[in-house]
Amino acid sequence: MADQLRVLIVDDMPDSADSVVFTLELAGMEARAVYGGRQALDVVESWIPNVAIIDLGMPGISGLELGPMLRRKFGRDIRLVAYTGWDRGPDRRAAFDAGFDAFVVKPSVPAELVAAVVGSAS
Repeated sequence: MADQLRVLIVDDMPDSADSVVFTLELAGMEARAVYGGRQALDVVESWIPNVAIIDLGMPGISGLELGPMLRRKFGRDIRLVAYTGWDRGPDRRAAFDAGFDAFVVKPSVPAELVAAVVGSAS
C-alpha cells in the first residue's frame, strides 16, 4: 500500500521495540525495529520512514543525538516521537529542544502511542 505510514522504532531493548512494531502493525502501519542509533542511521539509507519512535536513553548514539541527525536528513518530512521511561520536565524539554514532535512515556497504552505517531498527541 503506497500511502501506508512507515514507522521506524529505535530502542536498545528488543522486547520493547518489537512490541511497538506489533502495536503499529495492528493499527495498519508498516513498522520496523532497530536496536540502536547506528543501526537506525544505516536503515534510513534505504528505507525512508515517515515517523521515527526513538528511545532517548540508548548507549552509543543516544536518542537525543539521533533525533537531530534524522531531522537534518529528512527535515519536516519525518515526525519524531520520543519514547522513554524518563518523565521529568527537563527530559521533556530536552526532547523538544532536540526537535522531537511528541513525547510518550513508557509503558504506554497502544492508543496513546498511535496518537503520537499520527500527530494527534504530544
